[in-house]
Amino acid sequence: MEKSEYKIIVKDNLGASSVIITDLLWVKCFRAINTMATLDFAIDLDDPAYEYIQFNDIIELWRKNESMEMPWRLEFRGLCRGGEFKSMGGSPRQVVVVHCVGSLWLLTTRIIAYDDAVEGFSLWTAYAPAIVARSVVRYNCTSLATPSRGRYKTGEILGLSVEADKGETGSWVFAANYETVYDFVRYLADVEDEIFDLTYVEPGQWLFEYWNHDNPFGNDLTDTVKFSLSLDNMETPNLSYDRRKEKTVAIVFGPPLMGGGHDTYVVYGPDWSSVNDLEISLESDGERLNLFPRGRALLALLRARKRFQFQVIQQPGCYFGKHYDLGDRVSARYEGEEIVLRINSVRFTLGGMGMTSLQPFPEPLERQERIEIRCHQLS
Repeated sequence: MEKSEYKIIVKDNLGASSVIITDLLWVKCFRAINTMATLDFAIDLDDPAYEYIQFNDIIELWRKNESMEMPWRLEFRGLCRGGEFKSMGGSPRQVVVVHCVGSLWLLTTRIIAYDDAVEGFSLWTAYAPAIVARSVVRYNCTSLATPSRGRYKTGEILGLSVEADKGETGSWVFAANYETVYDFVRYLADVEDEIFDLTYVEPGQWLFEYWNHDNPFGNDLTDTVKFSLSLDNMETPNLSYDRRKEKTVAIVFGPPLMGGGHDTYVVYGPDWSSVNDLEISLESDGERLNLFPRGRALLALLRARKRFQFQVIQQPGCYFGKHYDLGDRVSARYEGEEIVLRINSVRFTLGGMGMTSLQPFPEPLERQERIEIRCHQLS
């Protein structure tokens, strides 16, 4: 398989293209479900494109591969948030390294800035995580984030909006305590293994979206995209069932009480029984209403389950970006077991020798491409 071609498109904050960069010295890009993406790339200091890159410009990374019959496709879209000037290993060659962040970075710039226990703003009783997540973003990041509603200051992020609720129901109780919107929404998504993102809408608009099990993100490709040793698209598989760190009951300690001691909540996991009574403690400085969901989220992480990992090999009929994408559900077979997985992260690296240390590049540049895929086991 031939190496892919990459290009950077720089746009202003209204989405108008200002320059296209193809002479890339190296590229490093990481994307993952429910995680702020990152992109770093280097160009020569004397590249005319350098003059067009400004803070908060929209930066896009595109990739195509003719040997895969894959046209140009978008791999990253985010914002320029910094740069460095470097010399390359004692050589007179000067380079510019540009640092970019994915759209979810916008949610890190706002906190949940309301008084404690305000229903609908910092407290939610008997709601689904999806409803709470949209509410948190709506009242801290959009035009509805105003002091007239009790927020400590105006919080609108220009161009950011929230999708309409989809009628999700639930009996969860959540309370927020001045966390960043990004951290709290990630916590909400972890409770039920759900997915959220900020989707770009032309021109220069970002839409907050949230997917749950009734409205899943990605495509179900378990019947068409399969991984196994016999198909030569899997290497270094590891199937384990390790219960050494298993916990089945959490004793969650809240803030100190005025009369002494702590608020506490005992949370039992689905695998608890009198013969499988494995305790863990958790300290939480949040509201008492948060103790149960935080305990449940911890037990979900420590639950005993089979874990399967492997390295994906790019092969015909099984190329990332053409046959499957981030968030899609695929299947793998190993040791007689059929395992359903979600494509959870992808990392692209493109460059020559000394890419990370900025040693002199050979001339002409010997580009080395690596695509790393990680999966999240669903069953």
